[in-house]
Amino acid sequence: MPSASHLAIANGSALFVQLGYYEDIAALFLPSELTEDFDEYNGERYRSFFGYVATAQIIKDRLSVRGITSDAATGKLDEAIAKATQTQAADDPDVDETEADVRDSDFQGQIGDRVSVLSSMRTWIEWDIESNDFLPAKMYDDPRVFDHLDVKHHFRLLLDIVPGDSRVALDLTSLKNDTCCIKDLPDEPAEAAAAQKQEDISGALPLIVLTEGSSDSSALEQAMKVTHPHLQGFVRFMDFSQGSEGSVSVLVKTLKTMVGAGIPNRIVAIADNDAAARREFLTLKSWPEASNVRIVHYPDLEWLRSYPTYDVEGKIINLDINGRAGSLEMYYGRDILTKDGALIPVRWTSYEEKIGTYQGVVDSKSQLTKNFQEKVRRRLSAGQDAPDEDWTGMRAILDVIVHAFD
Repeated sequence: MPSASHLAIANGSALFVQLGYYEDIAALFLPSELTEDFDEYNGERYRSFFGYVATAQIIKDRLSVRGITSDAATGKLDEAIAKATQTQAADDPDVDETEADVRDSDFQGQIGDRVSVLSSMRTWIEWDIESNDFLPAKMYDDPRVFDHLDVKHHFRLLLDIVPGDSRVALDLTSLKNDTCCIKDLPDEPAEAAAAQKQEDISGALPLIVLTEGSSDSSALEQAMKVTHPHLQGFVRFMDFSQGSEGSVSVLVKTLKTMVGAGIPNRIVAIADNDAAARREFLTLKSWPEASNVRIVHYPDLEWLRSYPTYDVEGKIINLDINGRAGSLEMYYGRDILTKDGALIPVRWTSYEEKIGTYQGVVDSKSQLTKNFQEKVRRRLSAGQDAPDEDWTGMRAILDVIVHAFD
């Protein structure tokens, strides 16, 4: 049997390729995820596995930031089924298009609908090789349908079947061991595939994140190393270090410039969850939508619904500051915002007439940022969270970025 690569997803296997591998799939893995295992048999050492290993959730996150969401994948499946049905109807005008079965193992019957196709996929992937159950009679991938479906959308459909912590492996063992027929397998196939895709298609370009300035970009980039380390290289934060000023108005101008220039990357413009940013984003209401752009704010946090603020008399009163005073500092974590056992209060400043509320700010922003930077350094050095560290705010922001195109 010729050497081949395949994907091992939980208990199932899919996307077999003889004498090669899908570069689009390989490009979704990092070089650090390359794994090589050896075993012994009758005193001889042999390579038992060569390939890339991650979890389903990690790969789904990487697909999401490249626009391959669950909804996008099922939509593409519907399109593929429609194309296959049209082709079949054209070839055989007597075909009953309302029947949703695939009647025989050679895929010569009717085209399945979305429910039947996904059900076949689930049956195949969930089949357990260790069980006593019989292997399903045929694989799910009717070529009349799947020839019309991009491999990345195909992969996403498979991943959505299994739990997020399921093992996902691009198994290249057979190719690596085949010294006869396979001459040019790269030492690091994922890195080689990613480099090629960076040049060839926009789908492999990193997601660009625009923020209000250099401190926000830097903080989010550092936080990603802690909360979403598997997305390094897949998400790029705007670099304001070369003189670009920072503010929500400049964020809007930068976004318009990049879209006007036809930047092919997907772009997420994300701003503070405060009154000033919401007022400024009103200017984008009449702006034509671009399919590769999402405009969002930092998310509401439950614990910011009752946060200490100074009233007009200087007394402290707890109020909901979501949408009014949610600058990035408010997402550094309760550990950073706590001083002498109490949360640092927010001060109300200007009234934003266009949205009918006050703008709020927290004191000592620069010190809070320094404390957060030190928190990141400690966490990266320790390799694990400390019991008193709060990353919920930064994790929530990065989740908004990851799922902006869902």
